Amino acid sequence: MNSGTYMVPVTVNDEQKKYIAQQYPGKSLEEALLLFITECLKNKESYSFHNSGMIR
Repeated sequence: MNSGTYMVPVTVNDEQKKYIAQQYPGKSLEEALLLFITECLKNKESYSFHNSGMIR
């Protein structure tokens, strides 16, 4: 597998933006998404959004 930086499109709705902003206070949405996605990849976990926030 090649390592490096890849650009992928991500669509985030308002509810998801609020959740991510709460998880990474003080970060821009772009920074928070990068941290969130990196954390998911490192932990080899997948998440799905739910009305009450996020569930595994």
